Amino acid sequence: MKIIEIKQLIEKYGKETTLETVLHEIQGDRKYECPKCHGKGYTVVEYNKYPKNMPDSGWVYQPGYKDEQCDLCNGQGYTRDKYQPKVKVINDGWEKVDEE
Repeated sequence: MKIIEIKQLIEKYGKETTLETVLHEIQGDRKYECPKCHGKGYTVVEYNKYPKNMPDSGWVYQPGYKDEQCDLCNGQGYTRDKYQPKVKVINDGWEKVDEE
């Protein structure tokens, strides 16, 4: 956190306000931690960093990582409603099990 940001917080909330009070005011009714970004507000996405206009760009893959704003919590890190992952079980065939 930068000094200017702290000064802006003091100007907005006053010198006597505790950090806990500021947190409750900013967080509001967002009481559940986002399960997608785990409270960070962003997710790390892998992409091909290799330039697209190069002659060999069709088969060269150079991994790059970038932070994208979480679309579940809109970058806040917390949500108003509780979310959990939706899991779908798919029967992918059968395999033989040896009996003892």
